Amino acid sequence: MCLLPESHEHYCQLARNLEDEKLLELDAHYRQNTRTSVDWELHGIVMGEIHQRREFRRQQLERSLWLASRRGRFMEAIKRWLISRGLWSSAARERKHPHSLIGRLLVVFWQSYRSSRRLAINTLPGRQTPLEQL
Repeated sequence: MCLLPESHEHYCQLARNLEDEKLLELDAHYRQNTRTSVDWELHGIVMGEIHQRREFRRQQLERSLWLASRRGRFMEAIKRWLISRGLWSSAARERKHPHSLIGRLLVVFWQSYRSSRRLAINTLPGRQTPLEQL
């Protein structure tokens, strides 16, 4: 027994509109009172929304940490300078695959920094930060 697609989408929308505290209360409720496949599905929706919010906050934190570092400020200043001179485009397609040599070097530099930063964050003790602390 599963939810109908319309009910599933409706419940997803309700979960998106809930505040963090209510979402965590629902998660605790479903952890204790899951008996049917519908309960498992509803708990999965709640957990998915919690995960999306954590991921969004983690990305915001990484961006803030990047901008707070000397390297990040320096790279952002270079990027602004290149954009002002028309040598760099902030379009999403070109951001992934820039045509200029400078753009490619910046992308390689950024990707290596992100991977090293991700490794540093993921290896911290207790890396699963509770949602209310983010």
